[in-house]
Amino acid sequence: MLYDSMPNDPWMKRFLSLSGGEGSDDQPEFWQYSEAGLITLANSDLCCDTMLIAKTDVSATSSVKGALIRSQINEGIIFTNYFGHGSAQSFDMDGWQDAWLNNYSKYGFMATFACNTGAFDMPSGLCRNEEYILDSVGGFIGAMGSTAAGYMGPDDEYYNLMLNVFLDSRLILPASVRL
Repeated sequence: MLYDSMPNDPWMKRFLSLSGGEGSDDQPEFWQYSEAGLITLANSDLCCDTMLIAKTDVSATSSVKGALIRSQINEGIIFTNYFGHGSAQSFDMDGWQDAWLNNYSKYGFMATFACNTGAFDMPSGLCRNEEYILDSVGGFIGAMGSTAAGYMGPDDEYYNLMLNVFLDSRLILPASVRL
């Protein structure tokens, strides 16, 4: 497998957090969760680069930041995190569908904390996260996301638990998921 035989590269230390929302009611809270995770990473011994891209418009679904998100993922991101609204087929901060990515050989991992973005059991087709891991040219080597309704508080707790597992030097993770 291509990913397992790759030498270490600077992009493998880049973390991208995406913060969505539909306006002043929830954008600040999504931003706060995204920022807190990046602060955890910055204060760790991981020596990683972090970036936060936040949605600023109030439309239900927007691609305004899509080009910037695609550019970052195409350069290589080891872990992309999305907090926002979503469904099995769309994110409220959109414009970075798998078919629009060109990050071949720079596949990272992705977590989406948004409703139904990880609904892998959909009988009507593939969910968005599934499309990312099945695309042969752009996407991610692994993706996790909500299989049903997502809630900000529990999603933030899951995100922090996941970060703590990544940062726990006592754990011996398989090479394919070691950061």
